[in-house]
Amino acid sequence: DLITNYGYTNVELIETSAEKIPFDNETIDLIVSNLGINNFDKPGVVFKECSRVLKPNGKLAITSNLNGHWKEFYQLFYATLEQIGKQHLISLLKKDEEHRGSIETVSKLFTNNGFKVIRHFEESFEMKFVDGTAFLNHHFVKLGWVTTWIGLFPKEELQEIFSVLEQNLNDFSTKNN
Repeated sequence: DLITNYGYTNVELIETSAEKIPFDNETIDLIVSNLGINNFDKPGVVFKECSRVLKPNGKLAITSNLNGHWKEFYQLFYATLEQIGKQHLISLLKKDEEHRGSIETVSKLFTNNGFKVIRHFEESFEMKFVDGTAFLNHHFVKLGWVTTWIGLFPKEELQEIFSVLEQNLNDFSTKNN
């Protein structure tokens, strides 16, 4: 495991829900969440729990994909659903896409739960793939998104949706490379 590979001796892994952190009040100096907040079912509860366990002057640092990331991809995904006559599923995909907040809504999560936003940074980067097949099969995309997308749609419609989506992504890649 990672701890053993790096030779750490003062680290303990604790797997738990962020909605109920198993530490006493005001015992933690720093909480870091990398791409987590937009995946919590109850982010307000998580922020309150973080506030509870942080020491006075403790810090909460997060990263998040904001609404609007992968804009071209989602446009193509919506077009795919329309193309195969699955317009009734667009609202499910839209809801999933929009559950990511904006800078304003994420900042409100902080301020509504007793935190002060000291600063925020906006950065972007591009992930490039040779084609749609590579994109849909990339371990990071599978881990972070594909499983969620699969859960949005009826099981009996998945094969058609993802086959056409993959072809549309491949066609897009061919036209734009």
